[in-house]
Amino acid sequence: MTSLTSLLSPLQRAWQSREPGERRTLAIGAGIIVLLLGYLAISRLAAIDVTHTAPPPATASRLPAIQPLAQQRWLAAAERHGIDAPHLESQAHGLRLQGRVPQPQSVTTFARWAAQHGWWTTEWSLTRESDGGLALDMTLVAELERQPIAEHDEATP
Repeated sequence: MTSLTSLLSPLQRAWQSREPGERRTLAIGAGIIVLLLGYLAISRLAAIDVTHTAPPPATASRLPAIQPLAQQRWLAAAERHGIDAPHLESQAHGLRLQGRVPQPQSVTTFARWAAQHGWWTTEWSLTRESDGGLALDMTLVAELERQPIAEHDEATP
């Protein structure tokens, strides 16, 4: 402790020998330098990219296998899960299911069934109709695509 005091006493004398205006200027300058160093440290930490970490193989292996589309099976499953008058059409990027549902929970249960068969809901909408029913429009895909996060990142082909 005494060595620290003996080290700081010449610095304290040098500080006290300066005029108050000069001390104020030096204190403001030191504060600005500390703020800039803090900004630099934070910006460097924010630049660390953690998005390129791959999911653990165990997690990926637990995903359900993609099952081929059997239209009659899907329409029967849609009706079984409460979707009335289902219409299923194949699109370039997956499937589009339209129909009527009595309650929003029907969408959730069907989406869960589809996910268990390797098809994932990417978009859906419910529209209230004049008779009080709900019109469903749902898009499902067999593979989830990762969107580019950074400029140098590429989308999944």
